[in-house]
Amino acid sequence: MDPSSIPSPPKLQIAHVLADLNILKQAPPRATLSFLRSLSAVSATVDDRKTSIHSQPMPKFDSLGRRIPTPPSVVQLPSPPLRKHSSMDSIDLPETEESIRETRERRLERRRSSARDEEFMRAKTLLAYYNHRHKLQEKGQRGMKMSQERVNKALNEQAEKRHQVRKRGSLGKLGVPDANSYF
Repeated sequence: MDPSSIPSPPKLQIAHVLADLNILKQAPPRATLSFLRSLSAVSATVDDRKTSIHSQPMPKFDSLGRRIPTPPSVVQLPSPPLRKHSSMDSIDLPETEESIRETRERRLERRRSSARDEEFMRAKTLLAYYNHRHKLQEKGQRGMKMSQERVNKALNEQAEKRHQVRKRGSLGKLGVPDANSYF
């Protein structure tokens, strides 16, 4: 029987993991980071295979990178995925130029998408303001028209009253205005 096929006891596995972590901590930071990145790439492909086997739908994200919740499925979920980030991600490990560039690119992409969303929202609110302004102008014009009609009606009524008063005054006292008249 091959000794590698015999499962090792848990204590021995833990000892191997601790030894590997100790070696990683003593290694140069760039070498450690490149090794950890290669492990995360391998674990990502393993995760992809696991999800395709169980036919679990991929999570959906909106334009800001937030996860869109989906209703729970009846299908049994696969085992939890491997961790993407190591416990070695600590302050004492400096970032490489490559990782800094990647984070910058991600930030720029987020800014571009948020700027697009911001421009879209600005345009949308501007259109809403113009529509609101147009409605207010129409209301103002209708209000002005109605008030003008009321004023004209009141002026016509007053002119009619004056005309009637003048008729009465000219018939009753020729040439002498009535004391109760407006004029």
